Amino acid sequence: MLLGTLLVAILVAHRRHVQQIRSAEARLVAVQAADGLLAKWSAEGSWGAATSTGEFEGRRDLTWRWTVIPQPELSRLGAAVGRLEVVGNDGSILSHVDVLTADMLPN
Repeated sequence: MLLGTLLVAILVAHRRHVQQIRSAEARLVAVQAADGLLAKWSAEGSWGAATSTGEFEGRRDLTWRWTVIPQPELSRLGAAVGRLEVVGNDGSILSHVDVLTADMLPN
């Protein structure tokens, strides 16, 4: 009985550990994909319109969503904040980053 309880406890802990590892790996992949996309946009000087979505090159399991966050104070200064979200197949947001730039395209 004691060995059975111990075995169940070990298996439950192992399952949780594996889930945490998978989740962390998915977030790392999402951050790498976002970093690559932001580097590309920065090199091209093209930050996108107010709202856009797309797929990552070579990553069918991830999509991205770009939204410009309205902030009148920054608009008066000629700057804007954009949010890039990396979305998984299940619709969950795996990662997001806010970017401050003066190079946003007008709405």
